[in-house]
This record gives sequence, C-alpha cells and structure tokens, in this order.
Amino acid sequence: MPPYDADEIADQSLDSSNQQDGIAYVCASCAAAIDASEWHPVVARSDDVPTVFLFCGASCRREWLGHGGADE
Repeated sequence: MPPYDADEIADQSLDSSNQQDGIAYVCASCAAAIDASEWHPVVARSDDVPTVFLFCGASCRREWLGHGGADE
C-alpha cells in the first residue's frame, strides 16, 4: 500500500472502472496499472490540499512534467 491516503491521490492516478476490485492505481500519464506494493515515481502538488500523481516509470513522469502535467 502506498504511504499516502487515498484522498490524496489525483483523479488521473485512480481507475474505478473495475467495480469488482474497487479502485486501482494507474499511471497519470499513460494509464498503465501500477502495483502499489512496488516502488514507483510520483509528483506531489499542494495547492489547497496535497495531491499525489502516480507514474509507472521515470519516462512517463518526465513526459507528464514536460507537458504541463497537473495543468490539464
């Protein structure tokens, strides 16, 4: 389980389409599934509340940051 609360996870990093398994973590850039038991890169933003964006790898994180990321 990630070291942050589910309320802090950005909508882009959550997938609730599989109602049977509940909410799954996905890459904010490419929407690939993320194994919460393994290390993965993140970006944290704090406007009013902390928001954590999850990524499947460093390349997706770099691409997301290069395209404005959370501004979308």
